[in-house]
Amino acid sequence: RSRLRTVNPSSFFFLYPSEVSPRLRSGLTWIKEQAGYPQGHFIVLRDGTLPHNEPVVEYERVFGDRLTLVECVKSGTGLLHGPSGQPLPGAMLFPEGSDYTVLYPCVSPQPDVLTHPIKFRIVRDSEGLSREAVGSLLTALCHSATLSFHPSRLPAPVYWADGLAHVSDTNLQFAGWDHLPSEQVKLDAN
Repeated sequence: RSRLRTVNPSSFFFLYPSEVSPRLRSGLTWIKEQAGYPQGHFIVLRDGTLPHNEPVVEYERVFGDRLTLVECVKSGTGLLHGPSGQPLPGAMLFPEGSDYTVLYPCVSPQPDVLTHPIKFRIVRDSEGLSREAVGSLLTALCHSATLSFHPSRLPAPVYWADGLAHVSDTNLQFAGWDHLPSEQVKLDAN
């Protein structure tokens, strides 16, 4: 039996097409400023596929002509396995007739559990990076710092962005310690 949940329409935030570019440009500019690396080659990982109203030209305006823009898609990819079990981390498939590359980034720490692969697509690349080079970089980023001691199936920037986007009153996994009381309490032992 399914349960329906009522949603308050006023809790949604809509962006109209005329608002997308300025807001996207503002966010991308902030990211570039935080990087503190104004001149150089930027590899930007986009969590998910580019919506039709998110123009690539905005990425180019902010990051200039030394940009590699990569879509990282978390779902819609089947499991990879063979007679000996899971493929090795970094294994890639290049489906014929597709711009997407299927990447198997890590081995599950649990025995007899398969890790879901991700897929990625190089949307724009000024440096001539190969799919293999981008796949190797994404695999390395899957073995970067996470909330556990195990690699993640998601590259670190996507892992952290996805986790932070899900912080709520009921999901504090990525919230840090800000939700705890910050006042010190002195206990009197007498």
